[in-house]
Amino acid sequence: MKGIDMTDEFKPIDLCDGDVLSFGDDTFKVEKLRQALKKACGTNLASQLYNDLRNQGVNIKNIFQILDNQESALILFGEGADCELLKPGYPSWRKVKFRIKVTLEVGTDAPEPSEPPEPSAPESPLDDIRRMINEENQ
Repeated sequence: MKGIDMTDEFKPIDLCDGDVLSFGDDTFKVEKLRQALKKACGTNLASQLYNDLRNQGVNIKNIFQILDNQESALILFGEGADCELLKPGYPSWRKVKFRIKVTLEVGTDAPEPSEPPEPSAPESPLDDIRRMINEENQ
């Protein structure tokens, strides 16, 4: 079974809100999908994610105990939760914000065409006559 990680093959394509995606019979603009993803990253997803992380020993500063679930979701997926970061080269802990960002990517495993193909002009019935006239005049 092929794995999910396609980093070597997957080439992201920049998306604009007006771009259209089609999944079989369902077709919609990227803007609609982005809005739906923002709503889906609401309280239920935030609460489930928090619980799953806590069960694995990662407890995000008890923001769910202080705030209700809706405010917690806004913090996790919006403004960010206060935390501290220590990195090599830093003289001490640094106050930072932690937030979760869901990204929509569309990609391809084929190279992007450099230019769209030019439409070919339909052959005119007069083309043969023009060729004959050109040949006679040469």
